[in-house]
Amino acid sequence: MLLAPAGGPAFVRLVRRLGPVFAAVGAVVAAVTWPRAFDLEAYLDAARLSAAGGDPYSATLAAGIDDWGQGQVFVSPPFVAHVLAPFSSLPTDVVWVLWTTASLLATGAAIRLLDRDTLVARAPILAFSFVYLWGSLWMGQVNLFAMAGMLLAFGARTDRLAGFGLALAVVTRALPGAFALVLLLERRWRALAWSAVFAGLVVLVRPADWITYFQVAREASGLPTLPVIVQTSLAPYPPLWVAAAVAVAAVVAIGAVVERDRRLLAGTAVGFAIVLLPGNAWHHWLTFAMAPLLLYGDGGAWSRATLLALVVVSILPIGALSAAVTIIALVAVVAVSARGLRDEWPRIRARGAGILGRP
Repeated sequence: MLLAPAGGPAFVRLVRRLGPVFAAVGAVVAAVTWPRAFDLEAYLDAARLSAAGGDPYSATLAAGIDDWGQGQVFVSPPFVAHVLAPFSSLPTDVVWVLWTTASLLATGAAIRLLDRDTLVARAPILAFSFVYLWGSLWMGQVNLFAMAGMLLAFGARTDRLAGFGLALAVVTRALPGAFALVLLLERRWRALAWSAVFAGLVVLVRPADWITYFQVAREASGLPTLPVIVQTSLAPYPPLWVAAAVAVAAVVAIGAVVERDRRLLAGTAVGFAIVLLPGNAWHHWLTFAMAPLLLYGDGGAWSRATLLALVVVSILPIGALSAAVTIIALVAVVAVSARGLRDEWPRIRARGAGILGRP
């Protein structure tokens, strides 16, 4: 069988064997189908405005909301423009090389700092098996920094590193803030406190830019489904949207009472919920959304199958197919969570009886 008896070492060996093949295919697919430095050019435009002391979103606001999501406009958190501002006078090709190198170094450093029992620490090639990673590198996106942050948030050895990781993901991509819900379920108060400290320090650099960003983000949240092939939002299909919303809510609720695999189950559900948001696209799957699977996906048959399915489907630039795989994975998460709740129900009832004082 492809997934082997109980996962674990057998699945790691499978990933190590097939990973280089998928990585090579992914690099080629990204290079021939994705526009190089497309997103980086938008970042640099904002960085030049920031370097001149201006508002990095002035060009975005001037372009109008109809161009957002299709043209080269800056809608990322201002931290990205602030970081690139010192390099904004350099040629785009030079910055692209530096940005790509920094992205790879950040990912490698995060993997090195993970608990060594996690899946991606034992088989780093897994992260590079996704076409999405190569697409992000090719287009100069900020996604690898967000992925590095989320890997630390859920797999770091200390709460301080976990807090730093969540903060890094939030200030680079914003939406990873939703994963704080998983840390809340785990009662990781110290990690959340460190995250607030690190993110707060970043915001204090130029708080006015963050106020403008929240305005941009609020307007962008009302965008309709984009007419691009990588769009995965289910907003035009109310029955599927409702089903996905119910599935995510169910998994998170179950995660609140079932401790076993809470980080994997609730984290995966939150990740898929983010992917299905209007205006999002499948090339963001590899980053923050898939971090729990990259870390703990070898723990069960459903998660191993989901990982392999995502690796395969990432080769196909078809948004509808990617959305279908997402729904299948959500159903699998709910099914496994329900089984976990069934297995844990006697202990939950006993704990509730003790609280109520029932004999």
